[in-house]
Amino acid sequence: MGDRFDGGMDATAPPPFDGGGPLQRPFDAAALSDAGACADATMCSTAIDAPRQPCNPPAPAYRCGHARWIDARAHCGDRVRMEAVITGYPPDSPATIEVLHPANGSIVESINANLHGGRVDASWIAIAQTANWRTDRIPFRIRVPGIGITCTSSNSLTFVNRPTAPWERMNQQIAGLNGAAVNRIYDQALEPSRVHISVKVKLTGMSLQPAELLSIKRSIESTWNDGFSQHFRFHRAHCKCGATCNHVFDCCQLGFRLDFSFVDTGQHITVDMRDGTMFDNTGQLNQDRQEDTSRTGADPGFRDRTLYNLRGAIGSRSSREDDPGTIWYYPPWAAGRNGVITRDAMLMGSVTYAHEIGHILGNFDEYPGGSNDSQGYQPVDSTTPVSNQNLMSNFGITTMPARFYRYFLWFLNQHADSDPYVIVDPSANSNYVFP
Repeated sequence: MGDRFDGGMDATAPPPFDGGGPLQRPFDAAALSDAGACADATMCSTAIDAPRQPCNPPAPAYRCGHARWIDARAHCGDRVRMEAVITGYPPDSPATIEVLHPANGSIVESINANLHGGRVDASWIAIAQTANWRTDRIPFRIRVPGIGITCTSSNSLTFVNRPTAPWERMNQQIAGLNGAAVNRIYDQALEPSRVHISVKVKLTGMSLQPAELLSIKRSIESTWNDGFSQHFRFHRAHCKCGATCNHVFDCCQLGFRLDFSFVDTGQHITVDMRDGTMFDNTGQLNQDRQEDTSRTGADPGFRDRTLYNLRGAIGSRSSREDDPGTIWYYPPWAAGRNGVITRDAMLMGSVTYAHEIGHILGNFDEYPGGSNDSQGYQPVDSTTPVSNQNLMSNFGITTMPARFYRYFLWFLNQHADSDPYVIVDPSANSNYVFP
């Protein structure tokens, strides 16, 4: 009996064709997506058959492109620019720029800025941080907290050094009103932190004791040096901090120093020193006081000199080198406004000598009838009101206006490489410019 086909299946037969391969799950777009591209997915897997796990998208690759000083070399007090570039298309966000100390890396100043379009731009007034500002190198650092970026500048800010000038002799006669004149005659040098002036005087006539010479020297130096340091500074005209600049170090400002010396050789002027004790407090001959002939150079015949010759004789009637025409008195005397001779009550250490040095430094008298300025830099009469009185106008007054230092400012600017200076009075927030 033949076999009957009943639709059954032979146990040894292969299974019917069902398209081949294992049975597939329904289509899953998330499972087929790139495992790294899951910015909008909440679940993802790295293999089709692996269980799906929570997925956090990777942070964008933001990097420091560059950070640098645009103005990498500047004068102290200049406004300098800096920039940073962040790559990776970062979002706009706040940024902070930190200027760093050149020696210890501490934060000197923090500047609020903004990251915009991948850039940060800012500026800073360049201020020296140490006494070694001439060789210091100042970096900066930028922080963008919103994207976790910190960059340090690839270059450093350095300062333009101020020029110096060696000692040189100044000898110039300046004509004044009514035939009067003064002679600027001294040595001058431009040092790293100051304008330095030297005046050397050789004495003839009456001899003075060392203590008396020291008293005169101290009076002259303190009057001129304190008169400057207590009120003024030479200051860069282009410093962005202005007249009230309070920079600790001298990068944008200079001081002043006058040295006065009595010498035997190499003098700027020769002074004939006379005995001032021959006269009383009204300027008349003191009949009870004979000249001290024990002093070298005593001149008994001097008693016969007229008041006219005495009037102003302590001044620089002639301040040419090796010309003994300049006469000073010890103790010092001075002519009053009406020609009346008055004796300096301070005796030793009188500012009378500082007044006479003022002529040697190029300054005129500021009282009528004196050696007055014809160029308009100094007034003819500063005797009134009282607030105008000064060393060159009134006896015994030590007030020093900025104009008395004008020729030292001129000397400084001759060597400043077209970066001019002015004399500033921070307390008055004022500048003096010459010429």
